Amino acid sequence: MSFSQQRNKIEKQIAKVNSVQEYQKEYLSAPIVNWLEELAGRYIYHLYNNLYGQETQKNLKAFLDDFYGASEDHAKNCISIAVDVEHLYGSKVKDWTLSSLPAFDNFLLKLINVVLGEKIMKSKKDVYEADTYLHLIRKGEIYQTIGQAFQSIYQMRNSFLHVQVEDENGVRRQIRWNNKKYANAKELIVFQYRTAFRVLDQLIN
Repeated sequence: MSFSQQRNKIEKQIAKVNSVQEYQKEYLSAPIVNWLEELAGRYIYHLYNNLYGQETQKNLKAFLDDFYGASEDHAKNCISIAVDVEHLYGSKVKDWTLSSLPAFDNFLLKLINVVLGEKIMKSKKDVYEADTYLHLIRKGEIYQTIGQAFQSIYQMRNSFLHVQVEDENGVRRQIRWNNKKYANAKELIVFQYRTAFRVLDQLIN
């Protein structure tokens, strides 16, 4: 069985799952583990194409160069959580987002530092990921589209982590994330990635 045939079989297998217990059983099955092992070295390609909505013709490994290994590690984490973004559910959306952002931040760093030959200005004393997105937003034109998309994903990532709110009396409580809220967040995140990649793919040399 070819790699693509095996992938399609696994995706159909997961699509039939109706409960968390079934999902875990399928995801821990031998075919899934074997498929992940075969994908080694191309995790970021799979994740990128999955979010892009089509297969890129660009050489992502050459573009990322020395950053490729780090992006691969984060992409592997994402795929271990969900082979396809359609399979993301509940709190796994949070875990997946925490790994996907650093995986693709490397693309932006290469774009700014190498392709454009520019340095990212710090808004504060320390280094913040948000400065990368702001740099692209300030450039305007097509770069602004990428920056705004990643900024939106970053803000959603923060909302997963910072769950305390305060009422008018100064009393604090935590926001509860239910499955519906996670589903809405996933829809927004996937949309923003796809929006960014439609532009980014044109800029990868």
